[in-house]
Amino acid sequence: MFFQKNKNIASGLALAFLLAASFMACVKTDFDEPPVGGDGQDIPTNTTIRDLKSLHEVSGSFDLITDDLVIGGTVVMDDRSGNFYKTLVIQDETGGIEVRFNDGFLYNRYPVGRKIYIRCKGLVLTDYGGLVQLTGSTIQEGSQIRDIGLTELQEREKVVKGFLTAAPAPHPTTLTELNVGLVSTLIRLDDVQFIQPDTGKIYADALTKTTLERTLADCDNNVLVLRTSGFSDFANNLTPGGKGSVTGILGYFNGEYQLAIRDLNDVALGGTRCGGGTLTPNTTIKALKNLYQGNSFEITDALVIEGQIVMDDRSGNYYKTLVIQDATGGIEIKINKTDLYSSFPVGTTFTVDCKNLWLTDYNGLIQLAGDASGQVLGLTDSELAQHIRSQSGTAPAPKVVNISQLNADLVSTLVRFDEVQFIKADTSKTWADAVQNFSINRTLEDCNSLQVIVRTSGFADFADAKTPGAKGSITGVLGIFNGTYQLYIRDLNDVSMSGLRCGAVDPNGPGLATLDEAFTGTTANQDIDLPGWVNVAVQGNRIWRGASFSGDKFASATAFNSSLASMETWLITPAINLTTQKTLSFESSSGYYKHDGLTVWVSTDFNGQNPATATWTQLNFTMPPPNTAGYSDFIPSGNISLPVFNGKGYIGFKYVGDTNTNTTTWRFDDVKVQ
Repeated sequence: MFFQKNKNIASGLALAFLLAASFMACVKTDFDEPPVGGDGQDIPTNTTIRDLKSLHEVSGSFDLITDDLVIGGTVVMDDRSGNFYKTLVIQDETGGIEVRFNDGFLYNRYPVGRKIYIRCKGLVLTDYGGLVQLTGSTIQEGSQIRDIGLTELQEREKVVKGFLTAAPAPHPTTLTELNVGLVSTLIRLDDVQFIQPDTGKIYADALTKTTLERTLADCDNNVLVLRTSGFSDFANNLTPGGKGSVTGILGYFNGEYQLAIRDLNDVALGGTRCGGGTLTPNTTIKALKNLYQGNSFEITDALVIEGQIVMDDRSGNYYKTLVIQDATGGIEIKINKTDLYSSFPVGTTFTVDCKNLWLTDYNGLIQLAGDASGQVLGLTDSELAQHIRSQSGTAPAPKVVNISQLNADLVSTLVRFDEVQFIKADTSKTWADAVQNFSINRTLEDCNSLQVIVRTSGFADFADAKTPGAKGSITGVLGIFNGTYQLYIRDLNDVSMSGLRCGAVDPNGPGLATLDEAFTGTTANQDIDLPGWVNVAVQGNRIWRGASFSGDKFASATAFNSSLASMETWLITPAINLTTQKTLSFESSSGYYKHDGLTVWVSTDFNGQNPATATWTQLNFTMPPPNTAGYSDFIPSGNISLPVFNGKGYIGFKYVGDTNTNTTTWRFDDVKVQ
């Protein structure tokens, strides 16, 4: 029975299968091909996209929709290419709107061409920089309110998938016809091209995922920004150099229109460019700058300059500014754009048609700029299209100069200083204030104590790095501010400082053959900081300071009014070669004598840091007579023989005292070892 029963079932199933197969063969085509339009449905709508957007009247507000409003529209932008993120753009016959979601990969459900319907009650209208958006809800974070895209639940309840059709044809328009009604709709611009400086450039930075802007222009130099996300799958493709049409979604941000393409199929620029011919230089940068006589003026002659870019804005140390130079000089060019380096990196050959541009200055620094309603401003996109041509090139080598050679002809050119260092007070300091974004001046000096300012913006990406303490070379663009020269580096690659500081003695070297120190490099009432010398407190917190009288400078130490129960400080010479007989001499003076607080010592094992760990031998010298009412005269020490040693040694001037009893001020000067 059991087997017979199964056999009958099997026979019945086989017969059913044959009948089904026979039936399916008759309608095979109907089931193998999906119905036209996919699996969507149509539902009634009761308002238009334009009327819905009109409910959002105040920029920056969040408007909860309380009426039972239903809109319908066709997807004209999805997130397939990555140029939009968690966002769809839909449009009907009245306009378009961005719809923001809380999840991505929307193109799987709502690709371009899909009709969708949205039940808007409970959703929120807001805007981003004036661009109206439909979103899911809001959340408060501290004192700030922000919106959240439609959640998965809201999507199921509010969004109805319509039929899949062909995307609507883009609306053909021109750069002069753009208007608010076209925002968030698919448009096509004909007879446009990327401005010449933006041709052959990546659409965006796929490496750092940075959004970039490229500028489109028509043949009358009207312009529109094409904005591309660094997450788009075509970010690293290069912009074409021809003329033709570009299709995309018209956007809007803080009063400016901008365009976003869906993919590279939206770009058809293979025709001959309009205008944009080559420019032939007919004057030099120096000759152009010589026209400036202290007042801003518009250039009316057909003057064309050409140079290589030596400073861009990549590091943030310059802002909306390029510096170009030729064989005669350099000049700053103000441009009303950020991220200039993406189009005009250092080394680019930059040709400028100067007619109708302006020469101006900023506290003595001559600049080339544009003009808007009588105000001298950075060049606009339109002015870039009209006045600028560029091509790849190589940055010139910096000119090696001394601080003493600085002159007006070097301003806005790339220079290099060798054998320089930051002054001691500016070593191991941040280049600028990256927290408050304040610019800071640091002082550079050569071994002749000539100085120049190094100025760094708080927005520089190296602002919080530390300045080196060694000597070496530094490269940068020379500026000027109210008659004072300033240096701006491009990045930390411009700094190479690892050598011994000026006057320093190589700790691995043989030491000085002679010494002659008159303390002329000290400052009165400031701690002594001389190259190669060590000034250190062993007890207390006072060390040797500079002092002067009648123009004569010397070293001074005292425990008077120190509040120190015990004070001990050493001022130690650089290493001295003691392989031959040497003689030490100096002069000393005491003030308001209370005690013999000055002693002099020699060591051959001092480590250059801590005198307490070294072995010292005291040296006898002639001391000044006590003067309890004032300061004694400086008295020569006499010639003091130093020990002969197979190496180097150090001379230490030691002061001890206290605030109660041993308060004598001791001074010494004119230290010589011969």
